[in-house]
Amino acid sequence: MGAFSGWSGGTCTGVGSCSFTAALDTQVQAVFANCRGWCKDPLPGQLTANLYGVAGTDVSNVVVVGEGGTVLKWDGTTWNKLTLQGGAQPNFRAAAAKSGGTSVYLAGDAGAIYQLDSGSTTPTKIANTSTANLRAIGLAVTSTYFVGENGTTLNLASGATAVTVKDAKTTNSLYAMATTPASTKELFYMGGAATAGKGFAQTWDGGKNVTLQMNSAGSMIAGNINALLCGTAFYYAAGDGGAIVRRSSAGGNDNAWQTAASGTTQNLRAMWASSDSSIDAVGDSGTITHFNGSSWTVSTNNNGTANLRAIWGSGPFNIYAVGDNGTVLHYLP
Repeated sequence: MGAFSGWSGGTCTGVGSCSFTAALDTQVQAVFANCRGWCKDPLPGQLTANLYGVAGTDVSNVVVVGEGGTVLKWDGTTWNKLTLQGGAQPNFRAAAAKSGGTSVYLAGDAGAIYQLDSGSTTPTKIANTSTANLRAIGLAVTSTYFVGENGTTLNLASGATAVTVKDAKTTNSLYAMATTPASTKELFYMGGAATAGKGFAQTWDGGKNVTLQMNSAGSMIAGNINALLCGTAFYYAAGDGGAIVRRSSAGGNDNAWQTAASGTTQNLRAMWASSDSSIDAVGDSGTITHFNGSSWTVSTNNNGTANLRAIWGSGPFNIYAVGDNGTVLHYLP
């Protein structure tokens, strides 16, 4: 029969519950799609914008962002395209939110930073004097960080309406940021543009202390680092050429990274995990590779070869991957 993909007929739409009052004979049909695994979500209009970020607070509040000011919001029933105040159209490159939180943060080119609160359909612009292109977002307990080109690091304190500049002690362009577990003294992993063929990575405590990572030849990524992930037992980095490395989360040792066979040579752009033994990484040409606790295996993707740029899920059976040409893939078990 396949997987349930939505309602047809009456006043019911989307995949949420169906309830209506019928004054006349009305036909309502539950539609089941043949697609299982990674399936394309239907989006409003003929959307062709490249999409670069996806994040959510729960299953009924998922936000996708991309070029030209594209902001899509899933409300549990349907996708809606949102409009920015004043008709602004910044190229958004990242989205981030805390599970169970109240806001999704958006960031992109020319210092664009917005906040979309739960229940709202209008993102609020956050004051920022920096015009640096931003590429990643990190969420701490009482603040949110935005990073980007030339080592730009900005901090939005809880309750603040404007960001302040922080010094992460690097001039490398930063493409990825991951929050470490609360039990470690390291606050973030940061990664980005390669220097002399070696991807840049460091840990940072949010203040004065940084530790460079992947210093030994056998444990580095020979290209840009595009994605970082902090699990309970292991930390991961992924990047150009399908490279993936990991180290124990025990902390601090900059030479403890070990390479892992990802199953692909495509550039990897983003990672997401539901646990230390269930991790997905996405990248160019529609690549999706899955880690089952012991090895990585490239998943079957019958939805084209568009580059995939970001991935997020609320759990192992509700995962979204987004990318070029308006591609939004939804994992159905």
